[in-house]
Amino acid sequence: MGTVPLFLQKLGWKYDMKENKSKRDRPRDISWKRKYREEKTWFGELKERFGFGPVPGEKKPLVFPDEEEAKETWTDTLKENLKENRAIAGAREKLSVDRNRRFLRWVFDITVTVIFSVLAAIYFFQPVIMQESSMEPTLSVGYRYFVNRAVYTFSSPQRGDIIVFKTNGSDDAALHISRVIGLPGETVQIVDGEILIDGEVYEDTGDYPEIVSGGLADSSVTLESGEYFVLGDNRNNSEDSRYGDIGNIKKKYIVGKIWFTISPLSEIGFVDN
Repeated sequence: MGTVPLFLQKLGWKYDMKENKSKRDRPRDISWKRKYREEKTWFGELKERFGFGPVPGEKKPLVFPDEEEAKETWTDTLKENLKENRAIAGAREKLSVDRNRRFLRWVFDITVTVIFSVLAAIYFFQPVIMQESSMEPTLSVGYRYFVNRAVYTFSSPQRGDIIVFKTNGSDDAALHISRVIGLPGETVQIVDGEILIDGEVYEDTGDYPEIVSGGLADSSVTLESGEYFVLGDNRNNSEDSRYGDIGNIKKKYIVGKIWFTISPLSEIGFVDN
């Protein structure tokens, strides 16, 4: 006699004493193998594509479809794949074009912004330092101001504007700051400390000292087209149109208009013209 080991008993084996041999009486379950073969072999692929193929548990011969039907099926499949590939290629091309457009638009925006910033810095934010006492107490010596260079591009200076000008067209010419009093076509004269424009007394809006010397304006000064007569607010300590080295100011020599104080910090703000 013999004893079947425990691990063989669990597998369904037992010892036949009469025949003195072992046998396995548990049926084998191989359905998973058939299913695996069906899914992983070409039979499963045929069944998936054309709906035919061997059926588990049935012993039937493999039946192939009609040749024309197979060709049509393959042709339709190829056409669908071709359409799908074309659609994918078109979508990729469109995405690439959109990306390029966005990049070019971004470059354009940056370029325009930089150009605008440079032009704005040149025409609106040119700094100038008050180095003379000719405009005190309105503008103090050592203060820094922004000059608006674009304001007179399409317009002309008005009476009372505080302007920055040169006496000639040289790039090295010194900058001067004064207030516009006389306009083109007018006649300016200073008599007994009063300013006469076309024979009428000009009333200053500010509290300025009485003029002691009229200089060239002791006799009437006629302004030609594009010429301006300027005075400093510090009327008795100012180099302006009353003196020959300054004289009447031509518009082409006017740099711009004082419009903003940038230093000292306690005085930051717009200049009241």
